[in-house]
Amino acid sequence: MQKLVWQNANGVILDLTSGNYGITEWEGFSNASLNVQTQTVPFQDGAVFLDALVEQRELSVTLAMQDNNNLELRYQQRREIISALNPKLGEGYLIYTNDFITKQIKCVPQIPIFETHNSDTAGTPKASLSWTACNPYWEDLEETVVNASLKTISVINNEGDVPAQVEIEMYGNAVNPKITNLSSNKHIEYKGQLDMPLYINTGLGVKEVSTEAISFEYDQFKGYIWGVYYVDKINSYIALSEDCLLYSVDGNNWETHILGFGVFCVRMLYVPFLNKYIISCNNGKILVSDDLYNWEEVNVGSTANYLNGICCTQNLIIITGNTIDYKPIILTSTDGTTWTRQTSGVPITTSNINSIVYSESKGLFVAVGSQGIILTSLDGETWTSQTSGTSSSLSEVIYVVSLELFITTGANGVILTSPDGETWTSRTSGVTVELSAILENNSVIKIAGQGVILTSTDGTTWTTENVAEIEYVPMGFCHSDVAGKYVITGRYGMIVSSEDGQEWERQGYGDYLVIRGIAFGKGLYVAVCEGGKIVTSPNKKEWTARTSGVTSNINDIVFSKEKDLFVAVCQDGKVLKSNDGINWQIASTINNTILSKVKWVKEKNYFVIINNNDTSDAIFTTEDLNTFIPYDAPYKVSDVAYSPKINKFAVCFNVPSITNNMAITEDFNSFDMKTNPYVEIRPQYRIYAQMNSIVYSAEQDLFVAVGIEYFSQGTSPVIVISPVPVLVSSDGNRWTKAETPIAEAINGVKIIYSPTYEKFVITGQAGLIGMSSDGLNWESFNSGVATILYDIIDQDFDLVFVGDSSIVLSSVVESVENEIQNISEDSDLSFNLGIGENRIRLTKGSGNFTAKIKYRQKYIGV
Repeated sequence: MQKLVWQNANGVILDLTSGNYGITEWEGFSNASLNVQTQTVPFQDGAVFLDALVEQRELSVTLAMQDNNNLELRYQQRREIISALNPKLGEGYLIYTNDFITKQIKCVPQIPIFETHNSDTAGTPKASLSWTACNPYWEDLEETVVNASLKTISVINNEGDVPAQVEIEMYGNAVNPKITNLSSNKHIEYKGQLDMPLYINTGLGVKEVSTEAISFEYDQFKGYIWGVYYVDKINSYIALSEDCLLYSVDGNNWETHILGFGVFCVRMLYVPFLNKYIISCNNGKILVSDDLYNWEEVNVGSTANYLNGICCTQNLIIITGNTIDYKPIILTSTDGTTWTRQTSGVPITTSNINSIVYSESKGLFVAVGSQGIILTSLDGETWTSQTSGTSSSLSEVIYVVSLELFITTGANGVILTSPDGETWTSRTSGVTVELSAILENNSVIKIAGQGVILTSTDGTTWTTENVAEIEYVPMGFCHSDVAGKYVITGRYGMIVSSEDGQEWERQGYGDYLVIRGIAFGKGLYVAVCEGGKIVTSPNKKEWTARTSGVTSNINDIVFSKEKDLFVAVCQDGKVLKSNDGINWQIASTINNTILSKVKWVKEKNYFVIINNNDTSDAIFTTEDLNTFIPYDAPYKVSDVAYSPKINKFAVCFNVPSITNNMAITEDFNSFDMKTNPYVEIRPQYRIYAQMNSIVYSAEQDLFVAVGIEYFSQGTSPVIVISPVPVLVSSDGNRWTKAETPIAEAINGVKIIYSPTYEKFVITGQAGLIGMSSDGLNWESFNSGVATILYDIIDQDFDLVFVGDSSIVLSSVVESVENEIQNISEDSDLSFNLGIGENRIRLTKGSGNFTAKIKYRQKYIGV
């Protein structure tokens, strides 16, 4: 059997050997013209052979058009052929297939010639079709991809008739990475530090060395809003949110300014002696600006975590918060750049210092925090713990000049006052909610809590007003005499304003959603959220709420093309289904379960549903969402991934402290437990790793899992540490640690394989995004958000992320940068795979990297 297909530059395919067509003559498919290059010298017989050059190839066929004398069909066929072989479209591919091989050749078509101009007589009309192949070689349809590493020499056997040009992709973090073909002694070396993917193409006429940067964008943000301030310099309110600032002239209409640092902005302060604004953040960083629009990031130390208190004197700045192991921290600086950690004197080992104030008249710093902590200091270096009389967390502290009084508020309706910062008196608030924001304006003190505002003129007696518009816990409170408004900000995107402090209005900044999963089908993005909410969008921008029929958290969603069905699973054991993503119904309820994930396994023709409630009935399979087959497991299950190659599932368990917390299974009836190499249990310390998500890539033939790592020593509490653990396995039996893991976050939540980028992609806590071509060497990307990203899909050549704070994030490929100037002078961009065996070796100056080598074997004829 011989088959010939033409595919033009627009992707239109014309089968020339089946249906209404047949080929009677073939020319140029096995032979091509040869130009023998020679050189002659005086007094020499014959010539010296230099090279044999295969010239551009001419191919032609005579096509018989089988129309059974149907004239309408005959003219349809003529039109089809002329349209498909339009030379103005440029080069396309001829694809030749017989019983043993399939090859293609790139060529440009000639204008078809038909037997007669007006063929309306009986018989079989014919057409002469021809093509010109500027590159005369046939080649493989699919690229062969070889993954090379520093550990071994890769042997590549080129079975083609001529050397094969290659595309090389280098990934990792290395100095002077180099790839060498030991068989030809050709090499390419990148000079300097490689910290982004490097793409090298050695093809004739397309030689290139470049990098390609990936960024991420989102349109609207609806996260927590911490402090709010009115800044006279720009005549605007500024509210602090998750990696963005909100600006408003009137307190009603807000404009979002994305920062892109991946931080939670908590408090802001103007420092007069530096003439700078400083924002304290959640991840041990501060932001500094001269103009409130252009910000620079300052790292105040690897131990700092949540920085949420800030104040200054005439020559000193103090920031308070906690460390990565949740111990109290106090930092001081005289320039805003260099920071010194001070001894807090806090008797409680696990706590947070939430707020700090300085009284110039008293010459005293007062700081408050969790578990009723109150600290005082005269110089910011030596601190004394004071008795507060409460164990409730204290959220905010201010100094009221007119009353010469310190006032602090906190959980359970606590209000404390002190004239000197040492002796504190409890005041009756009349409420039990958390009082988390406090403001003094013209000698009137207002405290905001969820649903209430308390007012006082002396700090002792308080009146209470119920304010339904303050729906969530307040986190910021300010007033501007210029704008004439009070503004309160808080959790879940809450902004509330008032002109008189009595009548309040909730601003429509947007609903807050925690999006746990996303799927695409029927031309629609469908996202599932906590609280039983489902939203859909045709374009990732405009979202419409749908009725789910449930109120519990919806934890995951999948779309099955084969079933033509969306399926979602809920916290309370309900399984939802929809044919269109818009209209939903409860398909079933599995009692006594917490359904965390759902996966469609097309090779098995069933859904796999994971119960995160217990080891009994830990996994369910179902074909119809009515009948569920339960399976027990030795531990709670985090995730599963199926490999059709070995016909087995790899399983990771939701238990960190067990060495064998990975497994493979054929049918969930029994589990072959495997060692997690991250787990180390020793007398003096323990390191744990729990893998949260796992994926199998058929393209890479690899399982890759991602999770979270723990550390404990002695009786100290277990704490989370970096880097994010990643495991790789070719068969699920032996797991290997990632060689260059991601260290920018502590928790990897989800992993997928992206065909668009040909990479594994990880997402997780603190806006974590990591990519890898081999699962071993990872590069981190700044997502531009600080919130957790729960799910990710690869759709329409785009990565789409969803997470906390209503976030919907999309990938953007930025401009390609030419890196050829960084290639060493002795590198050879004619690097190729010679005929026969090629031995490829990677070397480097320092660091680590891997390479992906792509090539197609080429042939003189078929």
